[in-house]
Amino acid sequence: MRQYLYELITLLGEDKKKLPWLLILFFLVSFLDIAGIGLIGPYVSIVIEPDLAKDIIAKHVSWIKIPSDVNSLLMIMSILLLGIFFIKTISGIWINYIIVRFSEDQKIWFERMLEKKWI
Repeated sequence: MRQYLYELITLLGEDKKKLPWLLILFFLVSFLDIAGIGLIGPYVSIVIEPDLAKDIIAKHVSWIKIPSDVNSLLMIMSILLLGIFFIKTISGIWINYIIVRFSEDQKIWFERMLEKKWI
């Protein structure tokens, strides 16, 4: 396994410096997916029991001013949830574009190297 990874990294040449950044981006998009899914539970609890959720938020996060109106709280949480999913989607598309572009650049480089070797 170690030999295989060594050969793979050797084949990447100068682009091997991009691998740590690509891994960081990959983990970032995974973290955003987990965060987006994790926010659905609190949102559903606000929809089902708004007063209980409001008390829990007030108890744990005292620096946030919570609106007294349940509809206002629900509207704020809806906008927050939609905003986070929008950011998650846009960043996921951007990160996937970067990863695909890196893969395509590697494919082109390998094709050119093989053409040179066979000609």
